[in-house]
Amino acid sequence: MKGKTLLFPLYVYFILVVVVGVGCFVWHYFIKNEDMPVEQITEVSEEDDLIEIYIVPVDIFDEYGFIKDIVAKDIVGLFPYMNIYIPFDKYFVSEEILEEEIANLLAAYIDDEAVLDQIIQYGDSVNIDFIGYIDGEEFQGGSTEGLGFNVIAGADNFVGEFLDKIIGLTSGDTIEIVETFPEDYWVANLAGLEAAFITTVNHINKKPELTEEVVLEFLQEPYGWETVGETIVGVTILITDFLVYEYIMELVSEYMMNNVDYDLFPDFLLEYHEHHMIDYFINQAEASNLGIDEFLLMQIGVSSLDELKIAYRDYNLNTIAYTLVLQAVADDYGLPLLTKRYPNLIHLMLAWTI
Repeated sequence: MKGKTLLFPLYVYFILVVVVGVGCFVWHYFIKNEDMPVEQITEVSEEDDLIEIYIVPVDIFDEYGFIKDIVAKDIVGLFPYMNIYIPFDKYFVSEEILEEEIANLLAAYIDDEAVLDQIIQYGDSVNIDFIGYIDGEEFQGGSTEGLGFNVIAGADNFVGEFLDKIIGLTSGDTIEIVETFPEDYWVANLAGLEAAFITTVNHINKKPELTEEVVLEFLQEPYGWETVGETIVGVTILITDFLVYEYIMELVSEYMMNNVDYDLFPDFLLEYHEHHMIDYFINQAEASNLGIDEFLLMQIGVSSLDELKIAYRDYNLNTIAYTLVLQAVADDYGLPLLTKRYPNLIHLMLAWTI
């Protein structure tokens, strides 16, 4: 199959992008925020630190989570979604990736056994503690505080090559790991900075084995798998779908960068996102018993709500662009038709989203 390409029609895979995007948007703004009426948006006055309530219309979205009364295609054009070819190397699932995902899946259902006398290998689940320092000073959020933290050796979901550098260690080993945060790191005051992490290996978590008994006890109900073979096939399909989704998202991002004029966006969309963003950070500050300015300076590296809006402006505009691009595609093809024709696929994609 080397070098082979697959043609994934819109109704099989591009809808994955559409539904995941819309599902994220709707879930984040309308379902997850259950403690606050969705139309109430709080904001702190810079002068007197009083909380004011802003009313944002909640009927701007239709039943699919798209924005009503606008023609998205007129704003962002139409992404060329038909006949998308996916190169083989973009969706190929290696044995290493498959083993890692099966291990992660089992770890969600079965408690690990602590192993103290083995050397860490790639893919091992490892319990570690670390303290992070920048310029010799411990920084906020850079420590496990001695509570232990489970990671996968060799994975890429930590800063830099941090998780590669614990391979070969064993329980009780302590090393200094020096890494640099990415320039686009989500915590703005850490972006681009070099940090030293004093890291201690506590133990290796013994991987639960994939057996017929384990499948029937833990995986049959949530996934419908009854044998080891069905599990391997099922996990492979899930990984493949995700890899295809990532590739399509690359194409969408490229389209947005080259074809979308952010100046054409209606003002109310950016205002809506900014209000929700501000409300989120205010709630986080209150939960931390901190004033909003103190919280923003500590966590984000900005000192006011105005600076927060500036720091997150590009992020919010990209989110709007993403939503409008998907809406233009859905309008062009007909999302209601897809929803009726592929209800199981729609349900699966929304389940992944939340």
